[in-house]
Amino acid sequence: MKSIRMKITLTNSILLLLACIGLGTAFYIISSQALINSKSDALVTIAEQGTMIVNKALETEWESIETIAANDRISDPSIPMENKLLILKEETKRLGVVNIFVADKNGNALAPDGVTVINVRERDYFIKSIKGENAVSDPLENKADPTTMLIMYSVPIKWKGEIVGVIIKAADGNALSNITDKITFGKNGTAYMINKDGLSIANVNRDSVLMQDNMIKNAEKDSSLATMSELLKIMIKGEKGTGKYTYKNVVKYTGFAPVEGTNWMLAVSLPETEILEETNILKSTIIISIVISLVLSISIAIWVSGLISKPIIHITSTLDKMASGDFTVAISQDYLINKDETGRLARALNSMQTSVRELIKGVELEMSEVSRGVAVQALSVSDLLKEIEAVSATTQELAAGMEETAASSEEINATAVEIDQAVETIASKAQQGAIAASEISTRAGKIKENAVVSQESASKVYYSTQEKLKTAIEQSKAVDKIRVLSDTILQITAQTNLLALNAAIEAARAGEVGKGFAVVADEIKKLAEDSKSAANEIQNITGTVVTAVDNLSASAEDVLEFIDKQVLKDYDTLVVTGDQYNKDAEFIDELVTDFSATSEQLSASIQEMIKSIGQVSTAANEGAEGTTEIAEKVMTVVEKSEEVMKQSNNFKDNSDKLMKMVEKFKL
Repeated sequence: MKSIRMKITLTNSILLLLACIGLGTAFYIISSQALINSKSDALVTIAEQGTMIVNKALETEWESIETIAANDRISDPSIPMENKLLILKEETKRLGVVNIFVADKNGNALAPDGVTVINVRERDYFIKSIKGENAVSDPLENKADPTTMLIMYSVPIKWKGEIVGVIIKAADGNALSNITDKITFGKNGTAYMINKDGLSIANVNRDSVLMQDNMIKNAEKDSSLATMSELLKIMIKGEKGTGKYTYKNVVKYTGFAPVEGTNWMLAVSLPETEILEETNILKSTIIISIVISLVLSISIAIWVSGLISKPIIHITSTLDKMASGDFTVAISQDYLINKDETGRLARALNSMQTSVRELIKGVELEMSEVSRGVAVQALSVSDLLKEIEAVSATTQELAAGMEETAASSEEINATAVEIDQAVETIASKAQQGAIAASEISTRAGKIKENAVVSQESASKVYYSTQEKLKTAIEQSKAVDKIRVLSDTILQITAQTNLLALNAAIEAARAGEVGKGFAVVADEIKKLAEDSKSAANEIQNITGTVVTAVDNLSASAEDVLEFIDKQVLKDYDTLVVTGDQYNKDAEFIDELVTDFSATSEQLSASIQEMIKSIGQVSTAANEGAEGTTEIAEKVMTVVEKSEEVMKQSNNFKDNSDKLMKMVEKFKL
């Protein structure tokens, strides 16, 4: 993934996805646990209410036989048992029970047949009732019909305030199961009862009561009943509470409470699947919320990452082209009007681009003017050299004539006319040389003035561009704020790591329930580390941008340094050269003027020579001396002209080099 936009979008999307999943899972687990706790508490409440129903049923049963026990014909010890049996048979029929009989203080009771004696002295219910308490037995096997069970209800019989026996009612052993069948919870919640030994005394499964199942003992042979056995051991302690067990591969939650006045425990159980049915709606809601949140988050992340990455990518591309010398590329107006850091960076880059472009254009314009000036100067110097060569040739001819004059005075008269013509030619040439020298002087002055004006213009452009470039470079440093934003992202990832650590600690405290959340916390921590890597990558990219800006700044500074150290110095040299060229032109003008005067003197001498042959020798000598002096001055002028030509060529070479450097930039 080379795109910073894709990195930001993908990282934020994964982080948000894991966060949503983690929070949704945690919320689901906590909600499920809260629902289970609520249902468990409700089960305890139902169990307590069930014990009240059982107690109410027991009270009803006891009241039915207390009425019989209060009958004097039953409580009076003097009435024969045979008479009492008649009353008991009638009551048995009226109440619809199995049997009702009376036991004396020794536990002896006469069976309904009036012959068989039953002794119940060792029975718990008799022991409690003979002491004055109402009692009830656990379901007992009906020996007359092994397929049924009996429950014994007993109350004391008092005569004149003294306990004289116990009346016992034998009822259907399924009576307790019939009561628990009516205690329900939800769709599949059922109730059951056990005694202090763990025996089943009431159950929706009647066979369990008939077979007197003891799950505590059964668990010793069947390990699948272990959780149920552990729960029953807690129940028989006589405390109320809740528990969880597995029976026939079905997980159930149970609430239990003791039945007051008995050694029984009543429990209400509900399958876990029914409890968690209500969480399915919550699960669907959480999943839909996560999907919607994720879609919205990804859309926002794509939009935000686009706002951040597009200006940076555009500016980086522009910088790469400018670094290669192409200043024709334009920055989009959409980024220039931004008011954030990217907008400031774009405006600074645009200002720097404009400044450098103006600088290069100014250098090109000035160098063009300099090149034209150098070309004009070279042409003028070339013309001057030609004129000087002509003067030199004429001087040589004059020297030859003077030698001939000195050698033979006879030929002076013959050649006097020719000499006079030659002198006139020399005078004409000298006059032309004076005019040319004056023009050279004028041109030299203009070159000097142009050089000074160009020097001042180049200096103004240099200092103005230097100031603008420094301002643009300073403004480009706003990209460092992106590095500050990356540091902020790194701080957020550090805080996310800390949050993941805290979540892991809380998950560890939650035990088994929090394992899933611990995995999510670990994933969040890993994602935070990935976010840190992405933020470091952003810093690296920002560093690349900064490096590109620094390289461009260095290139611009090199151009300014070249102008400062080379171009401006070349302008100084051009001014000095123009001044020297002006002085040389003035010197040539003076020389030619002197030469013209000498020519006039020579003409006068020749006239005198014609008039007076006697003065020929003297005039010839003077002419020879003047000719020698002229030759020396002509040689000096040639040397000075060659020096000016050499300096002009050097300046032209420097100008050509500068133009080649400037031509590398595209404007």
